Amino acid sequence: MRRRLHITTKGALQLDGPRIPHLQELDRVIGLVNTVFSPENRSMGFEFPQLFSGDNLARLRIFVDSRAGTPVAHAGYVAQELVVEGCRLPVAALGSVCTLPEFRGRGLASGLVKSIMEQARSEGLVMMLISGDSNVYKRLGAIETGDFVRVGARREELPRLREAVRAWLKGKEIVCRKAKPEDVPAMAAVYRREPVRYVRSVKSFSELTWWRPEMKRLFAFESMRIASTGREMLAYIVTRLRTLDDGRVRLHVPEFAGPRWAVACLMERACAELAPDMLTMTVCASDLDMIETLRRAELPLRRTVLPGYTVMALDSAALLNSVEPILAERDGATRDDSLSALSGAELVKALFGGANAIPLPVPGLNYT
Repeated sequence: MRRRLHITTKGALQLDGPRIPHLQELDRVIGLVNTVFSPENRSMGFEFPQLFSGDNLARLRIFVDSRAGTPVAHAGYVAQELVVEGCRLPVAALGSVCTLPEFRGRGLASGLVKSIMEQARSEGLVMMLISGDSNVYKRLGAIETGDFVRVGARREELPRLREAVRAWLKGKEIVCRKAKPEDVPAMAAVYRREPVRYVRSVKSFSELTWWRPEMKRLFAFESMRIASTGREMLAYIVTRLRTLDDGRVRLHVPEFAGPRWAVACLMERACAELAPDMLTMTVCASDLDMIETLRRAELPLRRTVLPGYTVMALDSAALLNSVEPILAERDGATRDDSLSALSGAELVKALFGGANAIPLPVPGLNYT
């Protein structure tokens, strides 16, 4: 059931919400998030086509200034599925939570996220992945978690990758090039072979790929590169090239798929072409093949949670049921039933944090 909250303040200000935006309001919602996150040379509608879609309106929430008829606060999510150790976990990916500066301090963001949580639960989603670590989310039960390894290599360390790639390529013939839109079906097939990933159809993959070299996405110039034998695609990487505030140029690899030596070859080629000051990448800690590949290249690694994200249980009992096959296969009849006594942040921490964590995928193209 949709609920509306009317707030009256000095000056007879009335805010209508939280509510679902009407289709004719979608452009104004996109204008709002553009204004808050980056008003210059950016369109969140292009960057997040699945979030800001007419088909996704029921998963968006806004507050509207009733007098002006304009949205002043927004939150939205996309319903997704994760594939982890053969199980599918239905989740909500929350993002683009924002409020115009002059309307902050009124609890609008909390009201929007609470409404979102109700909607997500009604869809049977068991967990929420949130692109942000605001106290707004933490007060509602979200925590920083996950078990990942972060690569952070400086320019002077990148030749190590080049030397390692030369050794791996002995006796191998591969072709590395920039991807084209017609490569999407093959890239989607490579991605589907990943053991920890998002469920992503060819159509969805096509929607999420970026073919606008003149326009930045997430403040970076994004492209995709593929490696093949000439006949069959082996691997791909997504690259984002960004100039940081201090003037350094960072090359970030938010997503990759395929044999890890081929992924490393693509990374080396991208570094050779783009000459970044630093290379960054986040890898699931359970991806021992990728971690060992990076270690052999002598790149610096550090353990971390999922960077820039918080995670929230929406329905603790349903979440535990969703991961039951994973726990049963790992522990068999000796499964620790103490998990049943946990809920909310404690359950999320027990399942996805620590050395024996259930792996979570890096969002990559599914970043919201």
